[in-house]
Amino acid sequence: MNKSHPRRLVVLALLVLAFVIVGLNHYSGRDSFGGHASSLHPTPTTGKQQSPATSDQPYRRALFGEAWADVDHNGCDTRNDILRRDLTDTDYSTKPGRQSIREGYGQGVSSCPNATVYSGILHDPYSGTTIRFQRGESTSAKVQIDHIIPLHYFYVHGGADLVNRGKSSILETFANDPDNLIAVSGVANKAKGSRGIAAWKPNNAAYQCSYAQHWADVARKYAPQGLSIAAKDRDAISALLATCRSAH
Repeated sequence: MNKSHPRRLVVLALLVLAFVIVGLNHYSGRDSFGGHASSLHPTPTTGKQQSPATSDQPYRRALFGEAWADVDHNGCDTRNDILRRDLTDTDYSTKPGRQSIREGYGQGVSSCPNATVYSGILHDPYSGTTIRFQRGESTSAKVQIDHIIPLHYFYVHGGADLVNRGKSSILETFANDPDNLIAVSGVANKAKGSRGIAAWKPNNAAYQCSYAQHWADVARKYAPQGLSIAAKDRDAISALLATCRSAH
């Protein structure tokens, strides 16, 4: 009897097991966005994500909580937090001259009493222009806070399911996450609307690489919470980043 026969069977079984493990790791691994592949793939038949809550829970801004809520409890609403981060030459008081945040302490509006941005300069990344911001009923809208991945897009691509599963708090977190927010021209923000990156990119070509990277970073961050990215947007991000890498 050939005593090596059982040994060859054991070796063969181990090789088969190895191939199975490699295959499982491949299909459950992470894709180029850093998220799990299954969480970022679109619905195969339509190219769109299907959400069981979309029909009976249509999108409403209120589903994402109070607009610009102070979710980090720093005593200031999210809009003013982002204006303070993104604008230069900021003024924190209505008094003549430019007042520092220390000098303007206690002179702000109720939602941000100690750090309300009354004026400043925005070097708009979307248009490449410079905008002078002045807080006021008829002037504030010149500078708006954009959600890089729009709220409506998030809702359609996973957010509705979170509502269905009683996890609406993730929507409020997403709506106020500084990683997904940027101060931009009001005109550019309105032009973008709720469109994905395949349908809209900033006119400022110098910022398009950063814009694509922001999309990829936010997609990676919220993939574990259920955010999925449509195939056309995944392709647009990949193409843009590939072009950016080749340009350097």
